[in-house]
Amino acid sequence: LPDLAFMIVDKNTELESKMLSEYPEWSFLPSEDLKKTTLEIFTDNKFAKRKCSKNQKIIKIPNPKVFIIAREILKRKGITMLIIDDNLLNL
Repeated sequence: LPDLAFMIVDKNTELESKMLSEYPEWSFLPSEDLKKTTLEIFTDNKFAKRKCSKNQKIIKIPNPKVFIIAREILKRKGITMLIIDDNLLNL
């Protein structure tokens, strides 16, 4: 995991999770993997701002290891994978 990360959330500070099938760059994966819910993490604030819409905001994650600590909570919410830059990590 990177030393510093950024994440897009909606204005109510709810996680913005997506199905893996919504990312065309991962379409080569098996269909069972494409049904999994992901959370996208950014290492560059400028890139995160480009993907952020008006009803969303960016939060800074000073310690991205929090995703490892909270993986059971994320799994209960249905989030089983993280996308960090061009890497796909399974929780």
